[in-house]
Amino acid sequence: MTNTNAVSPHELADFLEECSGWDQRGSEICKTFEFQTFLKAIDFVQAVAGVAEEAGHHPDINIHYNKVILNLTTHSKGRLTAADIEVARLLDKLVP
Repeated sequence: MTNTNAVSPHELADFLEECSGWDQRGSEICKTFEFQTFLKAIDFVQAVAGVAEEAGHHPDINIHYNKVILNLTTHSKGRLTAADIEVARLLDKLVP
């Protein structure tokens, strides 16, 4: 799934409008997921790892007790790519 074509400003705007909670910060898209407990946050991180491995595209993950912050960018390209958007959409599906 590693489509490393650059994301156009229009594609990025569409994604940010459609997918609640994601924000652009420079060359990354970021989202904070909040859970009831630390263990539920860790369960989510394990699910993220599975999706990321299957996609061959991995987010940066920060854990703060019951909050998980995901940052996506294509480091090898130094910009957002279609792979980032595709993985973000998959990760959103992990949380009801």
